[in-house]
Amino acid sequence: MIIDNEKDFIEIKNISKIPTLKMSKLCDDDLKVIFCSIATTSLNSSNGDLLRVNLKLCYINKSGDFSKSRKTVSFFQDPCRKLSEDEQRFLDFSLVEKSGSKIDWDLISRLFEGADLVVSHNSSFVKPWIEKHIGTTSTLWGCSMEHIDWNTTGFPSRSLSVLSVFTGFFYDFKDSAAALEALTHVLDINRKTSSMITRAHTPDLQIFAANSPRGSNNLLKERRYRWNPDIGSWWLSIENREQGQVEEAWLLENLQGVEPQIFEIDPKYRFSK
Repeated sequence: MIIDNEKDFIEIKNISKIPTLKMSKLCDDDLKVIFCSIATTSLNSSNGDLLRVNLKLCYINKSGDFSKSRKTVSFFQDPCRKLSEDEQRFLDFSLVEKSGSKIDWDLISRLFEGADLVVSHNSSFVKPWIEKHIGTTSTLWGCSMEHIDWNTTGFPSRSLSVLSVFTGFFYDFKDSAAALEALTHVLDINRKTSSMITRAHTPDLQIFAANSPRGSNNLLKERRYRWNPDIGSWWLSIENREQGQVEEAWLLENLQGVEPQIFEIDPKYRFSK
């Protein structure tokens, strides 16, 4: 991060003016990672259209160093209908220029199947859109926003545009393809690639407040528990077993009759709806 309160000014460069990624030697056991971004007509995958998919294939070694980075490839989808102004606000390409285009979902599915890891900056948003078209996949997903604690390293926001500027460069913030180039640079310059990959492979832990009394809803909300309607229970994502023990003690102390239960969630189910 280049921000320094002791300096009178700082220099933020165009991404085209900063050094390219420094590549280490390509090895057979390097991870095959696909960085993915999308452009849609809605924030909700259940009632909108996905009109652009950007993929950037990289190889990353065990130390988190990039050993190969290919150019971003973009796929476009003609919605074959007139979009409202609200639907067009997320688009970053000309519908006229891409008239008749169709996304080859079979190709994208094969690419994902051949990857060791897929990474988006907001996988909770991106993965449901992708799975809407290729179905549930066993490919592991990581998230450069969720799987890195940016706040503890001094960044004021987790948005990619802010992370980029505080790293020392800017890019076309409206271009979803340019965002992938920016993301790889943010990860590499701040040395966060390795920790993100490790976190992506680590199972999630969740604690459930089973049989919690009805009058405890507000108390659980204040502690950031969320309601799971499928199983009828409040739950909270936890970082480790130690935090789980703290939450278990809190539940038993504050909620009469509650039965705390901690579950380990397989990473491959992460970010799916």
